[in-house]
Amino acid sequence: MIEKYRENKLDKMFQELSHNKLCAICGKVANAIHHIVGRANTYLRWDKQNSLPVCVPCHIKIHDGQVNVYNFISEDRIKYLENNRNVVFKPDDIFYKQKEKELR
Repeated sequence: MIEKYRENKLDKMFQELSHNKLCAICGKVANAIHHIVGRANTYLRWDKQNSLPVCVPCHIKIHDGQVNVYNFISEDRIKYLENNRNVVFKPDDIFYKQKEKELR
């Protein structure tokens, strides 16, 4: 139960990363954050490197396969995400606290 609360709190904080940002695709006001590596990956789920501020129309295009987000991020970021996308672990109290600190 506490774990789910922490996940919901971090999800909300992650979405707030779009505030005062512009869409990385079209330059309009961003009102969403796209997870470059899907949310199912707990290790990267709340990692700022795994976020891309986008507007709703561009977010839909990404999920429809019309836009490749890798065209809008640096090679170093791509390497970081690729190196960490297969990390499997069970989050603990320290992990949740660290992610909360990073997102503040």
